[in-house]
Amino acid sequence: MGNWILSHRADLASVKIADRHYSRKKPGTSQFVKPGRCIVLISKSTDTVWVSSYQLTKYVKHAWAGVWECSFFRND
Repeated sequence: MGNWILSHRADLASVKIADRHYSRKKPGTSQFVKPGRCIVLISKSTDTVWVSSYQLTKYVKHAWAGVWECSFFRND
């Protein structure tokens, strides 16, 4: 996967990066990804995080339910 490492929604290094993102609603909480399926990638240098998510249908309020979306990206 090159410079990326597979991570998870509560990875401490990823959470620290997410806490500095403008979209973070509750900095300091242990998870930063919406409910549903997700793929969290963090760079080997731990300064970049990418999240693609697939929201559970019961949480979707938009017309494109059932698609994977880039729900978070930050490169410090």
